[in-house]
Amino acid sequence: MLSTAGAFVAAAFRVSAPLVAAALGGLVAELGGLISFGMEGFMLVGAFAAVAAAHAHGTAAGFVAAALAGTVLALLHGALVIGLGTDQVVTAVALNLFATGFTSYANTLLYGLATEPVRVTVPPGWIVYLAYPLVPAVWFLVQRTSWGLALRAVGEDPHAAHAAGISVRAHRFAALAVAGALAGLAGSMLSLVAVGQFAENISAGRGFIAYSAIVFGRWTPLGTAGGAMLFGLAEAIQLSLQALGVTLVPYQLLVALPYLVTLAVLVVFAGRASWPSASGLFFDPEER
Repeated sequence: MLSTAGAFVAAAFRVSAPLVAAALGGLVAELGGLISFGMEGFMLVGAFAAVAAAHAHGTAAGFVAAALAGTVLALLHGALVIGLGTDQVVTAVALNLFATGFTSYANTLLYGLATEPVRVTVPPGWIVYLAYPLVPAVWFLVQRTSWGLALRAVGEDPHAAHAAGISVRAHRFAALAVAGALAGLAGSMLSLVAVGQFAENISAGRGFIAYSAIVFGRWTPLGTAGGAMLFGLAEAIQLSLQALGVTLVPYQLLVALPYLVTLAVLVVFAGRASWPSASGLFFDPEER
């Protein structure tokens, strides 16, 4: 019984790790006034880049490529929403769709339409637990550094921050780079570490679940990590129930459990949420 319980707890932490990494990255962007709906795409390109680079150059290259791929897509997002002022939600949705199509096409282009996907050596599973030290690291970054203070000022009142000499655009681009890198690494946990291969749409909505964790956690690092672990727990429960062959509940309902929890959290907490005041707003230094 104890060994079974221990295995379940380990599985819950393992499944939660990608959500924790992605949600913490998204939180950094959110605190700068950027809506982080694009994490799904960042995770997806990271998952593909991790396997492609690991297949060509080894495991370490896979992790580096995942972080870089997520960062590149995040900076593209920034060029559109920070530079051109496009709608943040619409742009994120468009880039998520782009990531889905691009990774599918690139996978076919590189490896053809083989029945069996390209497999790479799976690194030790304990690597995913490195997501958890990110919690105090991100807390320190946003709460105890001058950069974090400036970022939060940008998210609350970008014009006041600009008047105080803070570069709004530079802080927002940097926040997006952090979000992209962490979400890309989260994607590598799904493909490179969990299964050693890439599958189309492997992120399977986890980027949106990570966003829900931010709402649940009320834009705090500890609360966000707690929310990510709650959703990870729901996924671990459904995996365990499937493994035990539970038939009282339809299989489809078990698979949907993490997403039902996500929906419930958004319904309960979104109405009470206190977003950063400038969330989703384009900053034009010429406006007053």
